[in-house]
Amino acid sequence: MLTCFLLTGSDIDTLIVAPKHVNRDDFFEHFLNILEKMSPPGALEEHTSVPDAHVPIIKLQYSGIDMDLIFVALKVASVPENKDLGDESLLRGMSEADLRSINGCRVTDEILSLVPQQKTFRHATRAIKLWAQRRAIYGNIDGFPGGVAWAMMVARVCQLYPYACGATIVAKFFNLMSQWPWPTPVFLQKIQHYEGGGPLQVRVWNPSIYNSDGAHKMPVITPVYPAMCATHSITSSTMTIILREMERANDITAKIAAGQLPWRALFEKHTYFTQGYKYYLSIVAASRTKEAQQIWSGFVHSKVRRLVSGIEMSGANVELAHPFIKGFERAHRCKNEEEVDMVLQGTLQFQATGTETTDSTKDAKQHAAAEEGGEKVEMPTGAAETTAEGVSTIYTTTFYVGIELQAGKYCQHLT
Repeated sequence: MLTCFLLTGSDIDTLIVAPKHVNRDDFFEHFLNILEKMSPPGALEEHTSVPDAHVPIIKLQYSGIDMDLIFVALKVASVPENKDLGDESLLRGMSEADLRSINGCRVTDEILSLVPQQKTFRHATRAIKLWAQRRAIYGNIDGFPGGVAWAMMVARVCQLYPYACGATIVAKFFNLMSQWPWPTPVFLQKIQHYEGGGPLQVRVWNPSIYNSDGAHKMPVITPVYPAMCATHSITSSTMTIILREMERANDITAKIAAGQLPWRALFEKHTYFTQGYKYYLSIVAASRTKEAQQIWSGFVHSKVRRLVSGIEMSGANVELAHPFIKGFERAHRCKNEEEVDMVLQGTLQFQATGTETTDSTKDAKQHAAAEEGGEKVEMPTGAAETTAEGVSTIYTTTFYVGIELQAGKYCQHLT
């Protein structure tokens, strides 16, 4: 059973559901070979398997289309094409990895069932996601809402305005969410609680029981069991940035409604590097092999949000710290260790290739390491890439944090 449950840009996320006698090891060992045999010659292009990711995944390119394949085995003898994955009894006996794998599809299906007009919801969600990406406030790794969280916020607005068209929903979204009484959570339906824990012995979001749940800044709660907060990574700084952008967008949509601005004004690109901040921190992750850099850069990326939280609590007169949502990847050619040290300090003097961003490379291993924090991803070992003339290749990924100081203050003790 194949279920395509999310379309983000040109990526298709696909859940593969199998009966109980097929396990995840079988999926990673055999599925690509089966797919290649069933496909036209050359259709299966690049592919990367990451079985140790937070959500175990195969990333591939099929006939020019980027796809993410996720697998789950149900405790049933067979899986009909019309199997209802919303049935909570299917969760019994699942591992945490299985639950994470299937919940993306379950959440998406439930969202669609809870909105009054699916077509309106889809149009509005695409607009809000595009806006969030253009304004660089997209992605939970960096402390911003991810695609599902943005979709749930749009769905809540659709529930409140059931007969509105897509354009109206977009305008109401910014008006409502910029004034939402955070940390009052966004729910699409009442959380389902079970006596004795329900089908799984897992946590259900409940701030009255768990202090960590009560600390969430902008909670948006998934509508299926077990209810979870999709915005747990938001910090004080990123919350301030999100609300600023929502207020800006609210002003723009009001002017659009009055005929003073065109719709393209809403989707103008961010000015993070041009007008955003006076001060920036750059965090450089470097390795001597491409394989090591895939893991190391992802590990460093996962810690940037922790750095932001540390800056917020540092007492260094910092009003907010704004992590940029992409890293910048480069390769450098260095003749000696002195040049290597210069590269590690941020110089671009020895850059040998063009600059790519982490979202354009779509490196599955890097993304898995960023999600896992490097805790379950082994660092590959291998010889450094050095020519006969002694020229070494150094791979770097640079992450940026914009710093806004308190009014009339200067930065101190930020190390």
